[in-house]
Amino acid sequence: MAEMQILSCYTSVCPPARWAMAAHAPEAQTVDVRNSPFAYWHEISKRWGQGTDLVTIEHDIEIHENVMPTFRSCTGLWCVFPYEIHERGQWLDFGMGCTRFRAEAQTLVSTETISSKPGSCFICKGEPGCWMHIDCKIYWAMTEAGIERCVHWPEVTHHGVRGEPKEEKRWHKIAPLEASGD
Repeated sequence: MAEMQILSCYTSVCPPARWAMAAHAPEAQTVDVRNSPFAYWHEISKRWGQGTDLVTIEHDIEIHENVMPTFRSCTGLWCVFPYEIHERGQWLDFGMGCTRFRAEAQTLVSTETISSKPGSCFICKGEPGCWMHIDCKIYWAMTEAGIERCVHWPEVTHHGVRGEPKEEKRWHKIAPLEASGD
């Protein structure tokens, strides 16, 4: 197995997420990305393709004791732990909140390929590298390269969840690349 880098970029401090990381991934590199909507991608791309596995744990994600052992033992090229987003009951299983990319996946999918995928919002107005689009761009690039993600359970806790609990889970879907419109 390749060496592993653990990256946790933050815009604010979420105490339960920090405590969990200190307990279960104390070797994580924490980086402040508050000053630019492009800083998160900059930090990922600095580490991408360096011959090591790359783990991202976002600042509002509380990991549990099974996350790092699962990332170390799973032979899949791309692994995620799902989490709730937005209103309660809506789930994400392709986001960057708690993700591991094997070194081999990074060799098969370059940062240039990821950056070339479309994405535009009120923050970036189409400039590549905006944090709002990283998960979709990586999803599209990995999928085009034939790399499927492993979704591991139990889920991790997202502290950005709002609203009342819903009775059933709904999955957040992204439009296919050809239907993205930008």
